Amino acid sequence: MAARKNKPGARLDVRRGTAVVEVATRLYPLEAVLGAAYVFVDRCYLRVERAGRGCLAVRLKSKEGPVAREALEALVGEFENELLHHALRDRLQKTRGRLREYLVARALLTAEESRVLPEPAEDRRDAPAAAGGAPAPDSAGGGDDYLDDPLGIAVPWEERYGDKAKGGGDGGG
Repeated sequence: MAARKNKPGARLDVRRGTAVVEVATRLYPLEAVLGAAYVFVDRCYLRVERAGRGCLAVRLKSKEGPVAREALEALVGEFENELLHHALRDRLQKTRGRLREYLVARALLTAEESRVLPEPAEDRRDAPAAAGGAPAPDSAGGGDDYLDDPLGIAVPWEERYGDKAKGGGDGGG
């Protein structure tokens, strides 16, 4: 594709293994361009620079040296897709970022409140707690903590199978 002034496009130099992608900054903010470029850091050498008014040039150079034209075209296509992805993420963050922050904060706060602030024992309405027995397992703050082991998972092997291990276990003594 021939170079055009102030219009987005891509120029390929197969001999040098480089592609230059021109990006219109009115469509793609700088953060999106840099984010897309960062994804390719492991595969390409990159350079981002101004290419005129309202345009950036992103130079992608293969780390493997000269490559086939098809490989460069594929690389440009992948970069353009990643650029679109980052531009959309940036736009969604600007429009819905506060809502996402609120929802995450609310979820974390709700989880913390239910874990830290158990229901007082005298206010519980369940019968076992009122009768002095253990609280119901589904009640809030029911006494469950990380040391409870109702399935016996944390029981050491020796305590669980100690007699069998001493006797030979499978009878092959």
